[in-house]
Amino acid sequence: MTVQHVRKWCREFSGCRVRVTDEQRCGRPSTSADLVPAIEETVPANHRVLLKKLEEQFNISHGTIWDIVHERLGYRKVCSRWVPRQLTEDHTKNRMGASLTHLLRFNDHGEDFLEQIIIGYETWVHQYCPETKAQSMAWKHPGSPAIKKFRTSTSSGNY
Repeated sequence: MTVQHVRKWCREFSGCRVRVTDEQRCGRPSTSADLVPAIEETVPANHRVLLKKLEEQFNISHGTIWDIVHERLGYRKVCSRWVPRQLTEDHTKNRMGASLTHLLRFNDHGEDFLEQIIIGYETWVHQYCPETKAQSMAWKHPGSPAIKKFRTSTSSGNY
């Protein structure tokens, strides 16, 4: 706290104030409490919704939307976690089968079976990733699992 706030609270408590909770005050009442359930339904429906879109949809200020989404609902905007490649169950079975076949051939024939493996020509491979890691940012609740994005590196080399 700043020195000014400490002095203000000292004045308040040296007077007649005995509670630290907010007192009733005049002015427009807060309507954000009514919007919390509606926003709570909107954010999980579209994890990539922007605060700007929520402001326009519910016609309330940026600060109020920020408070509802971050403080009351506990959402945080996070990037996806990079993982090397997406392998399906079929991919892993095929890789395991090919490895087992090569291992059995090596046990039967020794290093002679390596001469039978066909090597293809080098080709140019260009990969394109349409979405960056920052573009994949989504709202995540503290209890939900981490979001994964599979890495596809841009390359223009020989393979």
